[in-house]
Amino acid sequence: MKIISKLDENDFTSKHKRLIELDELTDKNNTSGEFAENIEFQGRYLAYSTFNIPIKHLLYNTNNGRTKTLQRSYIKENGLADDFFMNWEQLDVQIAQHSILEKFLSSNVELGVQENLMNDGQKEALICSHEGVVWSGNRRLAIMRNLHKTGKKDFSNIRIVRLPKCNIQDLYDFERSQEMAKDVKVAFPWHSKAYQIRDQFKLPDVDEKRILKSMQWTKKEMEENLQMLEIGEEYLKKINKDDRYELLANVFQPLKNASQHLLKIKDNEKKEFYKQQVFEILLFSEEQMKGKRRDLLVNSVFKNLEKNFSKYAKEDTGKKNPLTGKPIVKPPNSKPLTPEQIARDDKIRKDSEELDKFYKKLDSISQNLVSLESNYSRFANKVNKQAINISMDKITKSLKHLKEEIKNHNG
Repeated sequence: MKIISKLDENDFTSKHKRLIELDELTDKNNTSGEFAENIEFQGRYLAYSTFNIPIKHLLYNTNNGRTKTLQRSYIKENGLADDFFMNWEQLDVQIAQHSILEKFLSSNVELGVQENLMNDGQKEALICSHEGVVWSGNRRLAIMRNLHKTGKKDFSNIRIVRLPKCNIQDLYDFERSQEMAKDVKVAFPWHSKAYQIRDQFKLPDVDEKRILKSMQWTKKEMEENLQMLEIGEEYLKKINKDDRYELLANVFQPLKNASQHLLKIKDNEKKEFYKQQVFEILLFSEEQMKGKRRDLLVNSVFKNLEKNFSKYAKEDTGKKNPLTGKPIVKPPNSKPLTPEQIARDDKIRKDSEELDKFYKKLDSISQNLVSLESNYSRFANKVNKQAINISMDKITKSLKHLKEEIKNHNG
């Protein structure tokens, strides 16, 4: 059973007191004897000493990538300022972050961690910045706080590694490397990861190659995920569920397909037209879908984009672009295709593709017949001419009949 608790001001110390006591504890080299943690940080893999410190001295990392989209939901639900979670020193921010972390604690993995901490105590040190903000072990810290607060286990002091002073980019790199490491961690939602990366690109002097390396992403994968986040957020606005990022799990594959398509579309008007079609598909009810798959319909819309876009004439606004002198046009204001129309177009396309394959097979057979005729001429005196003539005649008649049937069907 998940153990939860309600935190208050008594569960934290002030920044001034925290930093003074952290310095005193680490300056005294108050190590835990046999304990040392091997950590890769700032490009070096070193053994760091561990320290026992009061649990009150530790803060949750409110820049934690896993919780970014949950924070957006919390802000929306509670009518808070968009930058509410920016200041992790604020007591109400820490209490809010604790409640968000508790949402992760119902999984089998986290319940197992809770049971291990109850029975065996802490086995692995938390890793925090020089200022006492935890960058690896936030959920474990939440579990230990709950166990301590409810009297299930004494975690008044816990073991940590205190990283040296550094810049924020070093900490982001460390967090990403920890998230990518194989461990008993809760799955990292794609939208949280993309949100985290988008936030980091807002930082000054951001190093794209550094981010890609730590995330183990290619540039293409990063672009697709950021595009997915953008179109996913537009979708949430259309259904009046702003910041309910967990709902994107229901439309993951269609969003993924659409993001790949959007990156291929260079014309902005066509891009907007395509997005309109995608949103209509995402908004169809299950009854309207009639068992059809949204991801396949999204693919069909993309494959038929040129035909559908040119089918609906653009409306001239009568205004001209002051830079180019050309008329400004707006995307066609046409009714989106229904699932039935999309399915019909998809079937026509597939039938056409199958027919093309069939004609290629016919051409191949014809070429083989020509080859056989050539060989027949070369070895005419060594084979049964009558038998070959009969076989060739049958094949020729069958092919002629098949072509006539196809012609009549298409006519």
